[in-house]
Amino acid sequence: MTRFESAMLKPAELYQSPQQVLAEPWSPEDAFRVLRQWKYDIGQLHVATYDSDRWLRRPGAPLGNSYRQGFRPESPGRGG
Repeated sequence: MTRFESAMLKPAELYQSPQQVLAEPWSPEDAFRVLRQWKYDIGQLHVATYDSDRWLRRPGAPLGNSYRQGFRPESPGRGG
């Protein structure tokens, strides 16, 4: 797998900043594609985190209400 293909799959694992992407010897279009993928991945992570948080906080969620009340599995006797 080429460095470009790896960057398209997981840009955040290969680079610490967008400037590092721009320093690669790729065409401007390819660098833009990697940066666009990176931005898309960040958006997907944000949506997944938001949805997961909403699911855990919904009424009747397994453990969701207990976690809000302070219950943690590693500390028996508190909360739920």
